[in-house]
Amino acid sequence: MSSRMQTPILAALLQTAVLCAMVSAQAPPSRMTMTMTEPATSPATQPTPAAQTAPAMTPRVTLESTMEEGQKILHAAVTVDGKPVQSATVAFYVRRTFGNMLLGQDQTDDDGTAAIPFPTDLPGMPQGELQVTAVVTAPPQYTSGNAAATFTGAPVVPASADAFPRALWAPQAPLMLIVIILAILAAVWLAYVYVGVQLLRIRQRR
Repeated sequence: MSSRMQTPILAALLQTAVLCAMVSAQAPPSRMTMTMTEPATSPATQPTPAAQTAPAMTPRVTLESTMEEGQKILHAAVTVDGKPVQSATVAFYVRRTFGNMLLGQDQTDDDGTAAIPFPTDLPGMPQGELQVTAVVTAPPQYTSGNAAATFTGAPVVPASADAFPRALWAPQAPLMLIVIILAILAAVWLAYVYVGVQLLRIRQRR
């Protein structure tokens, strides 16, 4: 290729390079922006404050009996600082030989009172007394409340004339059994005496 043909080609290439440089200088530099977004937290995964337990309180329980429409009723009043406690569960127990027996339970009304019928068919002590205990079983902050009282009006069970009759399972044995045992013992001793007398006679004959 001759030098005359190379000169226009080099001039065209040089112009193209100059134009590219001018376009690059006039165009604004591109900027790369990065935005960081925090992951959304659903309400179910948000931390919740720890549940606080209500402080335990010492309620005052008053146990009494009243007559309503000819029926005897046991009342237990639950109060805290003189204010009635509503919706508290109260269990009523009666003292028996082998522990406490549940009579029933009830929830306190807006006046703080729970009530159950008096057990008129339950035998009492010699004078017809019943030892009744009322215990608050719910809610937990009031479970320390309780009261006990003795009420009359229960059926009186008459004492037996002979508390321990003569029987094989009683401290006093039947008379017939005693007679039979004494007769057997007497027969045994008579046999010993008879044998002893016979031995003496045999020795005397020698």
